Amino acid sequence: MKHFFLGSIFLVLLFFNLPYTLAAHHDQPALLLIPTANIVAPIEAHGLSQNGELILPENNNSVTWFQNSSFPGERGNAVIAGHVDTKKGRAIFYSLPKLRKGDTFFIQKKSGKMMSFTVTKTAVYERNQFPVNKVFGSSSKRTVHLVTCTGLFNKAEGTHADRLLVTATLNPFSH
Repeated sequence: MKHFFLGSIFLVLLFFNLPYTLAAHHDQPALLLIPTANIVAPIEAHGLSQNGELILPENNNSVTWFQNSSFPGERGNAVIAGHVDTKKGRAIFYSLPKLRKGDTFFIQKKSGKMMSFTVTKTAVYERNQFPVNKVFGSSSKRTVHLVTCTGLFNKAEGTHADRLLVTATLNPFSH
């Protein structure tokens, strides 16, 4: 009887938490809006390529939410990346360097729910000095990291020398 009772409590807790859990994890980020930089970008969910690099959208006017990172607005680090340029010119994150500490941007989820984030830090890192563990590691805060290339383009390596990192936290009353 004791096992039945404990099992029943577990099932009840699972039942009442299940809709919230499923809803929270099916309400993916859909649109990034950064007024300061004139950026409006659809958000695609991607993982890592076979060589361990974050997959970016083929459409240079979209951005990637790293689906193995936290959902924007939830506890932890959410990572959103986009191209700065292409062989043909500017891409979606070309004007990302305009963001400064205190600026606000928005992420709209597929449900239409809008969240706002305030920039807490912007920094440029040499590509090989990028703080991977900090950006992709765990956090007790509700943080979004926006990432793009910057600096000189190295033709031999096929990438830019530096990375721009914009860090922001969820505004209270936004979730």
